[in-house]
Amino acid sequence: MRALRESRGQSQGEFADWLNGKLGRRYDNATISRWESAAERIPAKVAEFLSREAGRPARVIAVANQKGGVAKTTTVASLGVALADQGLRVLLVDLDAQSSLTFSLGVDPDEVEFSVHDVLVGDQDAARAVVRTAEGVDLLPATLDLSGAEAYLAPLEGREFV
Repeated sequence: MRALRESRGQSQGEFADWLNGKLGRRYDNATISRWESAAERIPAKVAEFLSREAGRPARVIAVANQKGGVAKTTTVASLGVALADQGLRVLLVDLDAQSSLTFSLGVDPDEVEFSVHDVLVGDQDAARAVVRTAEGVDLLPATLDLSGAEAYLAPLEGREFV
């Protein structure tokens, strides 16, 4: 249980809230603590639910359109926050050098330490570039530097897989 909670990046209280929302129960963080320390047995229905959740594969949803002004950023931000509100872990990736999604989620591109550009050119692991937003989603932010990534990647063989 602890591994699942930690993989979700949640405190015991947040995990209890998520679990309560999913199961319609009223567990508190003290109960979660007792379950994690094996001081109390996890109820069978809870254990069954958690085993299903732990084994659930990630889903990837891509929103793309070459035309501008078709609500791509709005769709991604709204869908991401709605999924997070349902208790799912969400990672949004901003692949626009204008940083529209990054701005929309309240993150200043000039303030981030690492961005998707750093990940694409191999300077940084994605996990180090991810930031947690106030809306409860994780974001791999974009900066203006992303506009130079195409020139950097152009001579590389297999660049389309980066």
